[in-house]
Amino acid sequence: MRTVRLAADTDAESVRAIHAAVAEEVTSRLGQGYWSKQPKLERVREAIRKTNGSVYLLEDEKDVIGTVTVSTKPAHFWRKRMWREPDAPALCVYGLAVLPEKYRTGAGTQLMRFCESLARSLGLRYVRLDAFEANPASNGFYLSLGFEVRGSLVVGGVALTLYELAVM
Repeated sequence: MRTVRLAADTDAESVRAIHAAVAEEVTSRLGQGYWSKQPKLERVREAIRKTNGSVYLLEDEKDVIGTVTVSTKPAHFWRKRMWREPDAPALCVYGLAVLPEKYRTGAGTQLMRFCESLARSLGLRYVRLDAFEANPASNGFYLSLGFEVRGSLVVGGVALTLYELAVM
């Protein structure tokens, strides 16, 4: 049975390993890019300890197979005017990652449905995120979940697509 739980300091290496595996897999499909960055263990620990965000894990039995970071603080480069209701509170999703061998098993969907449920429980109207424009797999995934494209932007030479899903 799969369950979602908050990450603890002791989970930092598992989170780092998942992100590293995804970086390798995406690089093998798309070539070198921003997505090729290997996460540093200390940065993962910092993310787990932050008070303005939360790192969650998806476990299959006792194996960690996915992770997502959420916050109510939007990325500084997101342009408010791109959102349906720019000032409406939202849950912002960062760093969704699932072990490549668990792709297409429902793991990513389970993590995103968890984010939707979490947003509703916090009284937030939307779930918002960005994805690399060059990755058709992730873009198709978010569209399949009902997310709406709200615009595109380029940050540090990297093209991103902004997505939003109304949950209330």
